[in-house]
Amino acid sequence: MLAKVIRPKRRVALAETRFDRRINYVCGKASAIALGNLAGAWTDAAFQMNLVAGGNHRIVRPCRHLVLSWGDGENPTDRNALAAARLVMREMGWQQHQYVLAVHRDRRNVHVHVVINRVHPLTGKAKLLRRQERYDERSLRNRRHRKRADGRRRATRG
Repeated sequence: MLAKVIRPKRRVALAETRFDRRINYVCGKASAIALGNLAGAWTDAAFQMNLVAGGNHRIVRPCRHLVLSWGDGENPTDRNALAAARLVMREMGWQQHQYVLAVHRDRRNVHVHVVINRVHPLTGKAKLLRRQERYDERSLRNRRHRKRADGRRRATRG
């Protein structure tokens, strides 16, 4: 599985601070959708995420957009793809934030879009993107999974 960060095309614009366009695109083509720390359907997710992000006026870009993609010949089920995305969310420390996961099968490779609200819904604090925690292709590609003593998989840097 490969990961890629979808970076905004412009500096700071309304499209970067709001979740509407990203969630409409991601969920519009999806074969399966999962929501984290959100109530209702995916159509309500952008409103809720904008509301929480609006509580922290210091953050410029509250939206984080990742794509997790499988290689040629790999065809995970929707359930397995969503489980893998949840595993990445947990390992990177985003499990308590609001997020939308959507599986796409519109290209040659199966991929999952992950739209995350950097602002925590309970504390209102934004998750910092420190250099060692930054979501970039290198850091996610270098993560290897190894088994723990209890049988669950754990990410480690390679």
